[in-house]
Amino acid sequence: MRSRMTRFGVLQVVALICTLSALLHTQKSLLFISALKVSPGYSSGSVTSAAAASAGSPRVAAHGFSSSTVHGANNATSSTTTANGFNYTWSLIHYTPKDNIDGFSSIYRLNECVVLLGKRKATPDFQVARADLCQSPPDPHSGMIKWDIIGGIPGYTGAHTYYFGSISDAYNDSNTVISATGDTGNPCIIRSTDQGKTWTTVLSYRGKSEPRAIFSPMYLKEKGEWAAYWRDDSTNTYVLRSHDDGLTWTKQNSTQGLHVGPRRVQIYNNTLYYSGVFGPEKWQGLYTAGYSVAGVTNWTGILVGKPIFAGVTVTSRGTVLAGEYATGARPVYVNLYRKGKDDSTFSLVLSGTAESSLVYFRQITEVVPGVLFAFLSCDENSQNDKDMQIYKSLDDGLTWTQEQKLMFKVPDGNGGFTTTGVNAVYGTVVMTDPVTKRKFLLAAAQPNNMVLRLDWDQ
Repeated sequence: MRSRMTRFGVLQVVALICTLSALLHTQKSLLFISALKVSPGYSSGSVTSAAAASAGSPRVAAHGFSSSTVHGANNATSSTTTANGFNYTWSLIHYTPKDNIDGFSSIYRLNECVVLLGKRKATPDFQVARADLCQSPPDPHSGMIKWDIIGGIPGYTGAHTYYFGSISDAYNDSNTVISATGDTGNPCIIRSTDQGKTWTTVLSYRGKSEPRAIFSPMYLKEKGEWAAYWRDDSTNTYVLRSHDDGLTWTKQNSTQGLHVGPRRVQIYNNTLYYSGVFGPEKWQGLYTAGYSVAGVTNWTGILVGKPIFAGVTVTSRGTVLAGEYATGARPVYVNLYRKGKDDSTFSLVLSGTAESSLVYFRQITEVVPGVLFAFLSCDENSQNDKDMQIYKSLDDGLTWTQEQKLMFKVPDGNGGFTTTGVNAVYGTVVMTDPVTKRKFLLAAAQPNNMVLRLDWDQ
């Protein structure tokens, strides 16, 4: 009887393995997060609370990654508590050991359900990742998310899947979304009309030396058209315009008041913000223009002569924050400037550094009104720096405190473990869990295709 039971058990296991193997070959879904219990698994990276330590078997993603958690800061014994009661937890919910200088160069909230990731080093098999939280809510224990890989986009010629834009930026129509690519490869524009499930290439510069990249596709509701910005590292700047919902594009000169291809153009409250970082000092700075801009226009410099990069944001209270980019011998310091809604000029509010020869404020995020995080990133092409610093403000950017550096215990790809920091955060979005109705922040980061998650008391 025991022999028959044993053979039956073996057959069950064999059948289960075959079934799983078939599923893996037919399912194109990237289960960053379908957390599976693994009895001989490893513990989460930096879980230090008593409750977490006694929570039982760790939850491990399908590719063998256990989520790492940092409470408030590196190896803290409890979540960070502030005077206004803002307690928070950072978690690392996606990581691939072998991709040491790869990451997600963009993240975009399309609507209350759908979030998109753009691959920094896109391959034919992996150009965009998409999650639908309403269809697949985050795991209630690990916070991990199920992402679908999207690759094989016909005509895709870019390498970095950069910024996304959609009509939902201006209206509630969130079916159409457009993304632009660069800095390596031949830039192109890709378009989706089904909330990012499928994509087509509508413009490609295959075989052309210019542009270097296409940035910031955005829908201008007052003009009823799309605009995207062209970078060619010359003394001219251009804008690509579409009057047929992103199907076809024309190039127009936009040189007045701007020099060198824009690194980023953003829209806040009917105003465009352009951050210029490269070229002579007189071309650097932060510039603004009216919301209806899409062709030749005059831009106004509001913070001129400063190497402002992608770290620009406008808070819910109308405060403008802009961070610098710099290279040189270590230590390299960069500044963060602030202009309140009723202020006439910018003031210096923060000077910071990281252990790298290239440092910059890549992202500044308002988590809740008045509470901000500034991510001072370091060289994303370094395999060793991983020294990104985080600063927190509780007063709309007037004063800042430096948080402890994020460190995570992660698999090293060779059966062991290592401890790693972060090089850069490229973008953030705030989402709402459809089940718990609690908000959380997702950050697209680098290296190792990191996705960070921030939860706070609500």
